[in-house]
Amino acid sequence: MRPCLRHMLRLAVLLAPGLAVAEGSILTRPADCKAVMTIQKHGCEVETQLMCGSGDAAFWRSEEYRFQGLNGVSHTDQQYRLIADQYTNGEFDFIIDPTKSFADTPLTVIAKGTGGYAQVGTLSMFGLTKPVSLTATLRSEPIELQLSGRSLHRFAVTFAMQLPPPMKAVKGNGVSYFDAPTGVFFDGELEFDGKALLSEISSKPAAIILPGEPGFDEPFPTYDCGDISLNLMDEKADRS
Repeated sequence: MRPCLRHMLRLAVLLAPGLAVAEGSILTRPADCKAVMTIQKHGCEVETQLMCGSGDAAFWRSEEYRFQGLNGVSHTDQQYRLIADQYTNGEFDFIIDPTKSFADTPLTVIAKGTGGYAQVGTLSMFGLTKPVSLTATLRSEPIELQLSGRSLHRFAVTFAMQLPPPMKAVKGNGVSYFDAPTGVFFDGELEFDGKALLSEISSKPAAIILPGEPGFDEPFPTYDCGDISLNLMDEKADRS
């Protein structure tokens, strides 16, 4: 399961500067990917969730855009466990040791009320490989977020990432959202080591866009972008 995982791993990259760039890229969208949902978020960000491949090899792809363009891409398996994640200005891979890892699905957490994951393995950042462990506890929230005609299930997430010395552990809290009909699972509000991100808003998701609706699978954020909005003609633009 990947709630907040991308952000935690990207923070690891920020804590380990000066490394050489690795080879390979997942930034180019595979031809067999099909967009499922676009999520406009507060903070001038838009994310599109896609399903790629088929059968047992199918995986989720998330493309995140900000006002300057593509910001990052992640791939997760059908159980929402991270496969690969890449910034537009660098990349890294998290390789899981399945004998030491587990992950509850969103539906399991909803059924039980609580759940979580532990993912242990190696983090390959810009050509260097280091051990890392990630754990999280998820609590199913009783009140769903009603947005754009959808009922999004909410999860309160408490997480920790243990980095190799001399880097310290990173801890935090967040909220993740799950749309059961489509299976889309995505991150919302985040707080790292007591420092809130976008804490001035009650929820980070601003609008859900489905196939056939205006703005679907488009890379233009429209909320909280101010004068830099790339889509000022949109009636939703810059709404707080």
